[in-house]
Amino acid sequence: MNYYELFHPIINILILVVCFAIAYLLVEYLIKPKVLEPLCMINSEDCMEFDYFIDGNNVLINTKPNGYWIWIENDLGFVYGTQMNNNRCKDPESFEPVFRISNNNDDSWFINDYKCVQPLAQTLKKFKDQNIKKRTFKYKLPSKMLRSKGLVINQDGDLVTEIGNKLTANDVITIFKSKNIL
Repeated sequence: MNYYELFHPIINILILVVCFAIAYLLVEYLIKPKVLEPLCMINSEDCMEFDYFIDGNNVLINTKPNGYWIWIENDLGFVYGTQMNNNRCKDPESFEPVFRISNNNDDSWFINDYKCVQPLAQTLKKFKDQNIKKRTFKYKLPSKMLRSKGLVINQDGDLVTEIGNKLTANDVITIFKSKNIL
């Protein structure tokens, strides 16, 4: 009996084990953290999905699952979907109260006050009537953004400065700027 016949099955098994080990290491340390996690295909609890419409300088953004909408028009923005208990419009059929946000020169946005603007349904209809397609992307939130602070509106319609796992309008705008959408 020669050595080739004796060790050939063992060598084949060792080659298979080494191939499986290399494949596991590639998936675990390269493909998962560099490809799958940033695309929110795994570990998606720190991901947000954004739907948006873009038309020139106008961008309408839906933050999922937070459920509020941000309409950016040049350096002025409006935040839809927040409860504004004390703020009412004279004609609630034609207007909706929203928080008006403005751009600072240092790329941060701040809340000015509230304003009565066309309802979200009309704004959406305007984009759809112009055949502007809805675009979507998922974004893996950096850990600093999960603990960010900023002006947000809580469920009672009050301005608060600290947030947990919710994004501020500033955070959303920063994300869109990093994607060169704004």
